Amino acid sequence: MALESTSPDPILVVDDDAAVAGLMAAVLRREKLEAQVVSDGPSALEALGDGRWRLVLTDMTMPGMSGLELVRTAAERGLPATFLLVSAYLDSTQEGEVLAEADIVGVVRKPFDVSQLVADVRGVLAVRAATTAAPSPAPTVLRPAARRPEAGQAGQTGQTGQTEQAQQAEPGAGAATASPGS
Repeated sequence: MALESTSPDPILVVDDDAAVAGLMAAVLRREKLEAQVVSDGPSALEALGDGRWRLVLTDMTMPGMSGLELVRTAAERGLPATFLLVSAYLDSTQEGEVLAEADIVGVVRKPFDVSQLVADVRGVLAVRAATTAAPSPAPTVLRPAARRPEAGQAGQTGQTGQTEQAQQAEPGAGAATASPGS
């Protein structure tokens, strides 16, 4: 199943919960970002094989292959992508361990605010564009910096911990939230 992508920054959404995946993709499309949904890790690996998908939003907890296993398998196969993990179940210690993976640039916590999701995605894409536009002698690894939720929004905002440049990305419209599913 080859998925076609024509956008310079296509986004692959991986989640076994069709409602959450559909919400994320619809929000991204509303923001004029290309988004395609697949329901599991093996399908994501197949899609990543064509080399077109630059950003992957993947659920952490899925049957068969977890989001973390997806990230590791993609890296082992040399499939280029940047990953944002989506999870309701990571505590701060686990999040720190997950963020140590080279291709993971952040964690979006469920339930998430859709405007924060858009800001997180745009932030990652902005940092990615900046690091690929200026060639450097060594590969650039995006490393997240700590970001604190705004007052009254703990547990409802995306917690990607983007770099300072990415934090200044413009948020999209909307205030709906997705409920925990994984």
